[in-house]
Amino acid sequence: MLNRPESADAETSAALQRDLVLLDLETTGTSAANDRIIEIGLVHFSRFRIVDQWSTLVNPEVSLSRFIEDYTGITGEKLASAPRFAEIAGKLRRHLERGLLVAHNARFDYGFLQSEFSRIWLSTSLQLRH
Repeated sequence: MLNRPESADAETSAALQRDLVLLDLETTGTSAANDRIIEIGLVHFSRFRIVDQWSTLVNPEVSLSRFIEDYTGITGEKLASAPRFAEIAGKLRRHLERGLLVAHNARFDYGFLQSEFSRIWLSTSLQLRH
Protein backbone atom coordinates (compact mmCIF):
# COMPACT_ATOMS: atom_id res chain seq x y z
CA MET A 1 0.00 0.00 0.00
CA LEU A 2 2.80 2.46 0.80
CA ASN A 3 4.22 2.07 -2.66
CA ARG A 4 0.72 2.41 -4.19
CA PRO A 5 -0.90 5.34 -2.36
CA GLU A 6 -3.77 5.38 -4.82
CA SER A 7 -4.93 2.08 -3.30
CA ALA A 8 -5.19 3.52 0.23
CA ASP A 9 -8.56 4.62 1.58
CA ALA A 10 -9.04 8.31 2.44
CA GLU A 11 -8.45 7.85 6.20
CA THR A 12 -5.22 5.93 5.63
CA SER A 13 -4.04 8.46 3.06
CA ALA A 14 -4.67 11.31 5.49
CA ALA A 15 -2.83 9.49 8.28
CA LEU A 16 0.17 8.89 6.05
CA GLN A 17 0.44 12.62 5.38
CA ARG A 18 0.86 13.27 9.12
CA ASP A 19 4.07 12.91 11.04
CA LEU A 20 4.39 9.36 12.35
CA VAL A 21 6.15 8.12 15.46
CA LEU A 22 6.99 4.43 15.16
CA LEU A 23 7.41 2.86 18.59
CA ASP A 24 8.78 -0.41 19.87
CA LEU A 25 9.02 -1.47 23.50
CA GLU A 26 10.64 -4.33 25.33
CA THR A 27 9.13 -5.22 28.68
CA THR A 28 9.62 -7.48 31.69
CA GLY A 29 6.49 -9.45 30.75
CA THR A 30 3.06 -9.23 29.15
CA SER A 31 1.00 -7.51 31.86
CA ALA A 32 0.96 -3.71 31.67
CA ALA A 33 -0.44 -3.63 35.20
CA ASN A 34 2.35 -5.74 36.70
CA ASP A 35 5.33 -5.60 34.35
CA ARG A 36 7.61 -2.74 33.33
CA ILE A 37 9.20 -1.25 30.22
CA ILE A 38 12.91 -2.06 29.84
CA GLU A 39 13.66 -0.59 26.42
CA ILE A 40 12.10 2.11 24.24
CA GLY A 41 12.90 2.73 20.61
CA LEU A 42 11.20 5.18 18.31
CA VAL A 43 11.60 6.70 14.89
CA HIS A 44 9.92 9.96 13.86
CA PHE A 45 8.92 10.13 10.19
CA SER A 46 7.71 13.17 8.29
CA ARG A 47 6.49 12.59 4.75
CA PHE A 48 8.24 9.20 4.62
CA ARG A 49 11.60 10.59 5.73
CA ILE A 50 13.28 9.85 9.03
CA VAL A 51 13.69 13.11 10.94
CA ASP A 52 14.66 11.75 14.35
CA GLN A 53 15.45 8.53 16.18
CA TRP A 54 15.68 7.87 19.90
CA SER A 55 16.17 4.83 22.07
CA THR A 56 17.01 4.08 25.65
CA LEU A 57 17.18 1.25 28.10
CA VAL A 58 14.96 1.74 31.14
CA ASN A 59 15.73 0.49 34.63
CA PRO A 60 12.52 -1.30 35.69
CA GLU A 61 13.57 -1.41 39.34
CA VAL A 62 12.69 -5.11 39.39
CA SER A 63 14.65 -8.22 38.50
CA LEU A 64 14.39 -9.70 35.01
CA SER A 65 13.43 -13.31 34.53
CA ARG A 66 15.88 -15.56 32.72
CA PHE A 67 13.25 -15.95 29.97
CA ILE A 68 13.10 -12.18 29.34
CA GLU A 69 16.90 -11.90 29.37
CA ASP A 70 17.14 -14.70 26.80
CA TYR A 71 14.24 -13.36 24.72
CA THR A 72 15.39 -9.73 24.57
CA GLY A 73 19.14 -10.04 25.02
CA ILE A 74 18.85 -7.38 27.72
CA THR A 75 20.38 -8.26 31.08
CA GLY A 76 19.93 -6.91 34.55
CA GLU A 77 23.52 -5.70 34.42
CA LYS A 78 22.74 -3.56 31.36
CA LEU A 79 19.73 -2.05 33.11
CA ALA A 80 21.45 -1.30 36.42
CA SER A 81 22.85 2.02 35.17
CA ALA A 82 19.91 2.86 32.88
CA PRO A 83 17.58 5.73 33.79
CA ARG A 84 14.27 4.95 35.50
CA PHE A 85 11.08 5.69 33.57
CA ALA A 86 10.43 8.83 35.61
CA GLU A 87 13.78 10.22 34.45
CA ILE A 88 12.97 9.89 30.74
CA ALA A 89 9.18 10.40 30.84
CA GLY A 90 9.26 14.06 29.82
CA LYS A 91 11.55 13.45 26.86
CA LEU A 92 9.52 10.41 25.80
CA ARG A 93 6.27 12.33 25.99
CA ARG A 94 7.69 15.13 23.81
CA HIS A 95 8.71 12.53 21.22
CA LEU A 96 5.31 10.84 21.30
CA GLU A 97 3.44 14.12 20.88
CA ARG A 98 5.23 14.83 17.60
CA GLY A 99 3.03 12.58 15.48
CA LEU A 100 0.59 9.72 15.14
CA LEU A 101 1.71 6.76 17.25
CA VAL A 102 2.34 3.63 15.19
CA ALA A 103 3.37 0.28 16.66
CA HIS A 104 3.33 -3.36 15.64
CA ASN A 105 1.24 -4.25 18.67
CA ALA A 106 -0.17 -0.81 19.47
CA ARG A 107 -2.60 -1.88 22.21
CA PHE A 108 0.19 -3.70 24.06
CA ASP A 109 2.68 -0.83 23.78
CA TYR A 110 0.07 1.84 24.53
CA GLY A 111 -1.08 -0.07 27.61
CA PHE A 112 2.47 -0.14 28.93
CA LEU A 113 2.92 3.57 28.24
CA GLN A 114 -0.29 4.38 30.10
CA SER A 115 0.76 2.23 33.06
CA GLU A 116 4.24 3.72 33.26
CA PHE A 117 2.97 7.30 33.00
CA SER A 118 0.28 6.64 35.61
CA ARG A 119 2.89 5.19 37.98
CA ILE A 120 4.63 8.55 38.02
CA TRP A 121 1.36 10.50 38.23
CA LEU A 122 1.54 12.01 34.77
CA SER A 123 -1.65 12.05 32.83
CA THR A 124 -1.26 11.15 29.22
CA SER A 125 -3.19 12.71 26.43
CA LEU A 126 -1.90 10.23 23.87
CA GLN A 127 -4.68 8.97 21.66
CA LEU A 128 -4.61 5.42 20.37
CA ARG A 129 -5.80 5.45 16.79
CA HIS A 130 -6.29 2.24 14.88
